Amino acid sequence: MDHQEWKRIFQTGIIHPHHTWRLEFTDDLLSANETTTQYKRTTSAWFTCRRCGRPWPSNEVKVIFYIRHADDQGTVIVKVFGQSCKNCEEAPMETPQISLENIEILMHELVEMIKIYFYHEEDSGRRWNPIRLVINSTHEPDHCEGCKNGMCG
Repeated sequence: MDHQEWKRIFQTGIIHPHHTWRLEFTDDLLSANETTTQYKRTTSAWFTCRRCGRPWPSNEVKVIFYIRHADDQGTVIVKVFGQSCKNCEEAPMETPQISLENIEILMHELVEMIKIYFYHEEDSGRRWNPIRLVINSTHEPDHCEGCKNGMCG
């Protein structure tokens, strides 16, 4: 996953002209506290097993944004949840390959949420839905990192 693309798109959504915002990524599940706001989204992506090479699509890819804002500084820490291959025993969690279009949608939603929540701007009413993939099977909670951490459902 190319984090630079996420950061570029996020920065083009200039949230406040006199405030600085950073976008960072983590593989860890963080806990929210009194200085952190959580914003959860669902998107679509492809996965590929690094063991057997099997690809699979999912419309249930969970993304959590941990948002901190103080004075004129803001930080968003992104956690993208993986999925494991159902064909491989003890398969590792794979990183989703999210399309550029869906990254743009996630970033637009995030910027809009920050503007409303932290700067009390009016809700534009615009909603961005992820570009969904054609899938012939159901979501498999046993192979979903989001489900295992209580983020799905």
